[in-house]
Amino acid sequence: MFTIIKNDIIPILIIMILGYICGKFHVFDDDQRQGLNKLVLNIALPAALFISIVKATRKIFAKDIVLTLISIVGVTGLFMLSYYLDKVMFHRTTQEAAVCALIAGSPTIGFLGFAVLDPIYGNNVSTNLVIGIVSIVVNAITIPIGLALINHGQAKIRAKVAKSKSKNTTTQLDKPDKIKKPELARDVDVKSIPDEVSITDAEAKALREKGAKREIDLIRAEYEYTKLEEKDKTPSVWDSVINAIKQPVAAAPLIAVILVLIGIHIPNSWAPTFNLIAK
Repeated sequence: MFTIIKNDIIPILIIMILGYICGKFHVFDDDQRQGLNKLVLNIALPAALFISIVKATRKIFAKDIVLTLISIVGVTGLFMLSYYLDKVMFHRTTQEAAVCALIAGSPTIGFLGFAVLDPIYGNNVSTNLVIGIVSIVVNAITIPIGLALINHGQAKIRAKVAKSKSKNTTTQLDKPDKIKKPELARDVDVKSIPDEVSITDAEAKALREKGAKREIDLIRAEYEYTKLEEKDKTPSVWDSVINAIKQPVAAAPLIAVILVLIGIHIPNSWAPTFNLIAK
């Protein structure tokens, strides 16, 4: 037990303390931190997951089918349990509950699995396959679900804002004598707008009008334009899944699984290259 703590746990704690110190004293600026994150998520970790899975065989995959099913049900179930507990017990919004579920219900085995499991159980195909399978479940299932819930929460907020704007606009239309002139960037004469600035047909028509009617139609045009723009910016659940799978940290292990299932083997001479990138 002491050997495991000395060779496995202590190095992880030292790295975490080092990271905390670097953040506390601003050793890296925002651009550098983003660069380090990209290095880990887009290069090092995908390489580690890819080479750990591609060494397996279809026979090993068949033996681990129970583990795969348990991982899917267990990880996804704990994620959803965390989400609903946040909603019911702590009365958090959809977005807040989704973020909390991603933090509490999605294990970081892809990051810490190699550091924790390899020293204890050995750096072998079986251990690495466990890390790869759970990483696929997290990155291809729970993270897309979390992103979809966040997008759903944003869409609900936008719908409330749009409804509120619509209600205010209706009130203004009922009382045109009390309309307050809106501060719109396009509230100028049509002739004074540069050619490169695009405006909608409704806005162009409103800009040619005068008085209260001009202001009313400008409000309508701006509202309709904003509503359409917000609709375009709200990704669907399927978009969230596709975007998550396209990330290297999810795509690399999925590609490795496909290669193993169709019987394509990576030469052993390639392994040192991937291992060096991973380290």
